[in-house]
Amino acid sequence: IAAATNSFLTLTGIEAADAGLYSVLVSNTFGAVTSRVAALTVLPANQCLPSPYGLVALWRGESNTVDELGSHPAEWGTNTLPAYSTQQTGCGKVATAFQFTGQNHLQVPPNASLDVGARGGFTIEGWIKPENFNPQTVWDWNDGRGNIGVGLMLGRTGPGALEVTLTDTNVVFNSIARVITLTTPNYTVGGPTNPLPRWAHVALTFDKLARRLALYVDGRLVAERSVPMTIYFTP
Repeated sequence: IAAATNSFLTLTGIEAADAGLYSVLVSNTFGAVTSRVAALTVLPANQCLPSPYGLVALWRGESNTVDELGSHPAEWGTNTLPAYSTQQTGCGKVATAFQFTGQNHLQVPPNASLDVGARGGFTIEGWIKPENFNPQTVWDWNDGRGNIGVGLMLGRTGPGALEVTLTDTNVVFNSIARVITLTTPNYTVGGPTNPLPRWAHVALTFDKLARRLALYVDGRLVAERSVPMTIYFTP
């Protein structure tokens, strides 16, 4: 691929002809090495990928709060009005999407299968398209009293920056040792000349055995951190 010499490859205007196998060759005066092969599959417009193995819940935002797997329907918060994207307000990544105005939010009732600290780890992911860089919560897992076990914020530490909070609820409440944070540079989402960022895929994953917390944006690792053995994350 001509001029493809950066640390990552961005393809725009994808067409069926772009489907195929991709790899990267890295070389210097000491030799060369070829990466693993990555397969690119181009799907028809408005078609999502199949649900991954191990998926616990999936909310598509198709003008309802239904969990695609059927066990964890979401609810619009108290004193908030439901809102979904439309042709006038801008459609979702695929079809419609939830639209958060700053005056509404979604919540999911407690359930043992959603206890993100009970097993070997977790992955939380979704597509976001912020309308501004004001500090805002993307998602959080909390006890209903404001104590957040897992949280993802946008814009709190800078424009377009993401911040993850992982809290160990087994430590004294006011102890700073109970909180692990992970932050990214400004404009991880969007850019200084792009006040209305495009859609971005955000994925947060925690491997309890490997003690590794990692954040990805559009499939690219943007921040990671080792979690000390002294932190027992079981919210």
